[in-house]
Amino acid sequence: MNKCPETTDNVEEVVLNVIRPTRRQLTILSSFFRHVKRTYEACLNRLGLKGEVTVQGSYAKGTILSDKWEIDIFIILEGVDKEWIKREGEAFLRECASRHLPYTIRYSEHPYITVSMMGLEADIVPVARPEPSRLEGLGVERTPLHTEYVRSKMDRELADQARLLKSFLRGVGVYGAEVRTRGFSGYLAELLTITYGSFRDVLRAASGWRPGVYIDPEGVGDEKVLRRRYRDSVMIVVDPVDPKRNTAAAVSVQSLATFVAAAKLYLEHPHTWFFHACQPSRPPLPGLDMYRLNVDCRGPLYNHPPDAVWGKALRALESLTNRLRRTGFKIAHHTVATDEYHTLTFSIILEECGLSSMEVVQGPYAWSPTERLTKFVLKRLSEGGGAWISIDRMIGSRPRRFKDAAEAARHWLASEESASLHDLGVSCRVVCEKCGHGECNPTPAWIASLLRGRGR
Repeated sequence: MNKCPETTDNVEEVVLNVIRPTRRQLTILSSFFRHVKRTYEACLNRLGLKGEVTVQGSYAKGTILSDKWEIDIFIILEGVDKEWIKREGEAFLRECASRHLPYTIRYSEHPYITVSMMGLEADIVPVARPEPSRLEGLGVERTPLHTEYVRSKMDRELADQARLLKSFLRGVGVYGAEVRTRGFSGYLAELLTITYGSFRDVLRAASGWRPGVYIDPEGVGDEKVLRRRYRDSVMIVVDPVDPKRNTAAAVSVQSLATFVAAAKLYLEHPHTWFFHACQPSRPPLPGLDMYRLNVDCRGPLYNHPPDAVWGKALRALESLTNRLRRTGFKIAHHTVATDEYHTLTFSIILEECGLSSMEVVQGPYAWSPTERLTKFVLKRLSEGGGAWISIDRMIGSRPRRFKDAAEAARHWLASEESASLHDLGVSCRVVCEKCGHGECNPTPAWIASLLRGRGR
């Protein structure tokens, strides 16, 4: 629910009053951590293992938001390695939690559990304590080092600036390094805040970014080496804890572009709607006279890790939209949604569900070799179409293979192009229909705020 006044004045102070955690929230989360810590410390003693139960993440770094009732707990184990964690980690977590804590087992690079109690959640992650001399190649074991670095750089004022940036990134839809978002992680947001000194200064810097941006917060990276290693990355931000690592490796070109555009627009037209805690559930926008193609799929998605579900779904969506564009359909917007358990839906907004029976194709220029002109003309005529000169080149027509978007999508589903979707074991239903009243306008609240901010 939007708890912010709709305003363009003192925007950041208004937002901070909503996204800062209350003392009561911090006390409750602290009590929750102590309860889990006691449980696992007792279990470590019982099993004869040596380790430290620590709190990590945004709660530990002082940058947590008021709507996050979650903490990250890392059990840093002595005398074990990564292979032990992968082999024995799940049994260890289950043994310690089963008697006292309600939990769900999960998997990332190795097992972890999520404990849920009275609306609170804790991800509990076992890691081997890294050797001080070895940082390169670390995975999740790097997290406590990130926490230590951020805490050494942040005071309360800077923590508030990081909160603003996190809320802004969530508000414009690019927060999170997961496969489904491919955006800015919480740690990356904190690094950017530390580097530039304030929320607004991060936005000012971002206004000039283009793919290929390079940022080294502590001046410890080798730019040539990193650009070679991460040649496909649109953004490189050197990790101060591991100088050979790109903290921004997950950021996609769309996430970067969205953030750059949002930064420019906010600096010119600040509004509370740019922040996640202040957005209306549905911006007051007119519906668009367009059409929506839905591919609704169902199947045992729970058999696959969430990142695998999102990865395959996003590849399938890209394949489907490419097929539709090649067929001649004009796509305004496309999204995928899944509960990661049983349902998966592609939603594609089109100008039309149907096309004319013939399509226009460009041919060679009039001064091209005779054989090219002849070949183009004969091909079009043999297909039942035509050929003519338009300004300086041959233009032709031919029958479309698919005139209906739903038919094209069904053909795609039956082809090898949709293999990543079939890997998930789902069956799908396709429908293309005119958008209902007030639907099919993908304009996000932060863009809509420009009109509101001008008193319209």
